[in-house]
Amino acid sequence: MTEFSSRVPYALPDNRTGAIEALAEILDIPMPEIAGDGTSTLQALAGTILYRNLEQRERNEVMSAIRQQPPRLQGLLLDRALNSTFVNPSWGMWSMTTEELHQLIERNERFQRLVTITGANPGYVGGAASVWHMAKAGARASNVAGAAASLVILGASETSAMELNNAREELMNRMKPANANADY
Repeated sequence: MTEFSSRVPYALPDNRTGAIEALAEILDIPMPEIAGDGTSTLQALAGTILYRNLEQRERNEVMSAIRQQPPRLQGLLLDRALNSTFVNPSWGMWSMTTEELHQLIERNERFQRLVTITGANPGYVGGAASVWHMAKAGARASNVAGAAASLVILGASETSAMELNNAREELMNRMKPANANADY
């Protein structure tokens, strides 16, 4: 079996238990769910993180390691490996390569700069002003469209800012020294 634990983009503790705890924390899997053979558990956790970026042969190895886990952990790992990462990789930022994270950060920084430079983001005050104007002057197609556009731009800007913060945090997590991942 491939040593997936040596390929994850995180500094892991040298001992197996510490590495399992660190990877479980990254995948947001409660420790009480972790049981079974430590080696296969470690490889299943690490393989889950890498799954989206593996070739088919290695994906099959990860699935074999996942199938060796107790049923509850098996379900959690399958969910993390398949559902959250293939539908939208940024839902499982831990599954993104460091290069993908840098691209995501760059894209969101460009969007935030564009919104700031163009003044396109009306902010909460602009959105509230549009609603106030509709309440005061009556809802007409022009002010309803303006309010809707303000809310769409505001939502896109806030989503971008949140994604930018999450991606930066994920990069910082990858730079942590081995024993800074958890309290063990």
